[in-house]
Amino acid sequence: MDFQNPEITAKKGIQRYEQFLTSIGMPIRFSQLGAKAEDIPQMLKVLNIGDKTIGFFVKLNEDDVRKIYELAV
Repeated sequence: MDFQNPEITAKKGIQRYEQFLTSIGMPIRFSQLGAKAEDIPQMLKVLNIGDKTIGFFVKLNEDDVRKIYELAV
């Protein structure tokens, strides 16, 4: 851990988590499930967020989720 640079620590944590998921056979990208960028509107529709938010620690609106999905393709 680098307490002087929490961003580096966070990125290393994400890398380790992705390595763990891969080691147990879990996909870490939507593309590994066959999903494509053009599937994102339908995936958002299924969530049915509309004008609401989801989440507890950080509230996410539909645009937030779209950005996350775009990063995950």
